[in-house]
Amino acid sequence: MSAVADPTPPAPPPPQELPKLARLERRVGEAVAALTLWRNRARAAEQEAARLRAVLDELAGTEFAPEPAAELKKLRAENAALKSRLTQAHRRVGLLLDWLGALEAKR
Repeated sequence: MSAVADPTPPAPPPPQELPKLARLERRVGEAVAALTLWRNRARAAEQEAARLRAVLDELAGTEFAPEPAAELKKLRAENAALKSRLTQAHRRVGLLLDWLGALEAKR
Protein backbone atom coordinates (compact mmCIF):
# COMPACT_ATOMS: atom_id res chain seq x y z
CA MET A 1 0.00 0.00 0.00
CA SER A 2 1.46 3.36 -0.98
CA ALA A 3 1.29 6.65 0.88
CA VAL A 4 -0.05 8.41 -2.23
CA ALA A 5 -3.83 8.90 -2.26
CA ASP A 6 -5.81 7.01 -4.90
CA PRO A 7 -6.74 9.56 -7.61
CA THR A 8 -10.02 7.80 -8.46
CA PRO A 9 -13.07 9.42 -6.82
CA PRO A 10 -15.32 7.28 -4.64
CA ALA A 11 -18.33 5.66 -6.26
CA PRO A 12 -21.58 7.64 -5.98
CA PRO A 13 -24.07 6.33 -3.42
CA PRO A 14 -26.86 4.08 -4.63
CA PRO A 15 -30.04 5.97 -5.61
CA GLN A 16 -32.04 4.51 -2.71
CA GLU A 17 -29.57 6.11 -0.26
CA LEU A 18 -29.88 9.64 -1.67
CA PRO A 19 -32.94 10.65 0.43
CA LYS A 20 -31.18 9.42 3.58
CA LEU A 21 -28.04 11.36 2.70
CA ALA A 22 -30.09 14.49 2.00
CA ARG A 23 -31.79 14.17 5.42
CA LEU A 24 -28.40 13.62 7.06
CA GLU A 25 -26.96 16.66 5.30
CA ARG A 26 -29.95 18.76 6.42
CA ARG A 27 -29.56 17.55 10.04
CA VAL A 28 -25.84 18.31 10.01
CA GLY A 29 -26.59 21.79 8.68
CA GLU A 30 -29.16 22.31 11.46
CA ALA A 31 -26.67 21.11 14.07
CA VAL A 32 -23.98 23.46 12.76
CA ALA A 33 -26.45 26.36 12.81
CA ALA A 34 -27.51 25.52 16.39
CA LEU A 35 -23.89 25.22 17.50
CA THR A 36 -23.08 28.59 15.95
CA LEU A 37 -26.09 30.15 17.69
CA TRP A 38 -25.09 28.73 21.10
CA ARG A 39 -21.46 29.78 20.65
CA ASN A 40 -22.57 33.32 19.84
CA ARG A 41 -24.89 33.35 22.86
CA ALA A 42 -22.11 32.07 25.12
CA ARG A 43 -19.69 34.69 23.79
CA ALA A 44 -22.28 37.43 24.36
CA ALA A 45 -22.94 36.17 27.90
CA GLU A 46 -19.22 36.15 28.70
CA GLN A 47 -18.89 39.71 27.41
CA GLU A 48 -21.89 40.81 29.47
CA ALA A 49 -20.46 39.13 32.59
CA ALA A 50 -17.15 40.94 32.07
CA ARG A 51 -18.97 44.25 31.56
CA LEU A 52 -21.05 43.76 34.72
CA ARG A 53 -17.96 42.75 36.71
CA ALA A 54 -16.24 45.96 35.57
CA VAL A 55 -19.29 48.02 36.59
CA LEU A 56 -19.38 46.30 39.98
CA ASP A 57 -15.66 46.94 40.48
CA GLU A 58 -16.16 50.58 39.55
CA LEU A 59 -19.06 50.96 41.98
CA ALA A 60 -17.21 49.18 44.78
CA GLY A 61 -14.10 51.26 44.21
CA THR A 62 -11.87 48.20 44.32
CA GLU A 63 -11.47 45.03 42.38
CA PHE A 64 -13.80 42.26 43.47
CA ALA A 65 -11.91 39.76 45.61
CA PRO A 66 -12.93 37.32 48.32
CA GLU A 67 -12.82 38.64 51.86
CA PRO A 68 -9.35 37.96 53.32
CA ALA A 69 -10.76 36.49 56.56
CA ALA A 70 -12.99 34.06 54.66
CA GLU A 71 -10.14 33.08 52.36
CA LEU A 72 -7.84 32.53 55.36
CA LYS A 73 -10.47 30.37 57.08
CA LYS A 74 -10.89 28.27 53.93
CA LEU A 75 -7.12 27.81 53.54
CA ARG A 76 -6.71 26.84 57.19
CA ALA A 77 -9.46 24.22 56.86
CA GLU A 78 -7.83 22.85 53.71
CA ASN A 79 -4.44 22.78 55.48
CA ALA A 80 -5.93 20.88 58.44
CA ALA A 81 -7.47 18.30 56.10
CA LEU A 82 -4.16 17.84 54.29
CA LYS A 83 -2.27 17.46 57.58
CA SER A 84 -4.77 14.82 58.68
CA ARG A 85 -4.31 12.89 55.43
CA LEU A 86 -0.53 13.14 55.80
CA THR A 87 -0.68 11.81 59.37
CA GLN A 88 -2.87 8.89 58.28
CA ALA A 89 -0.53 8.08 55.39
CA HIS A 90 2.49 8.25 57.73
CA ARG A 91 0.79 5.82 60.12
CA ARG A 92 -0.05 3.39 57.30
CA VAL A 93 3.52 3.49 55.97
CA GLY A 94 4.79 2.77 59.48
CA LEU A 95 2.49 -0.24 59.74
CA LEU A 96 3.65 -1.50 56.34
CA LEU A 97 7.30 -1.12 57.39
CA ASP A 98 6.62 -3.03 60.62
CA TRP A 99 4.89 -5.78 58.65
CA LEU A 100 7.75 -5.93 56.15
CA GLY A 101 10.27 -6.12 58.99
CA ALA A 102 8.36 -9.01 60.55
CA LEU A 103 8.25 -10.85 57.21
CA GLU A 104 11.99 -10.35 56.69
CA ALA A 105 12.68 -11.60 60.21
CA LYS A 106 10.78 -14.83 59.45
CA ARG A 107 13.09 -15.64 56.53
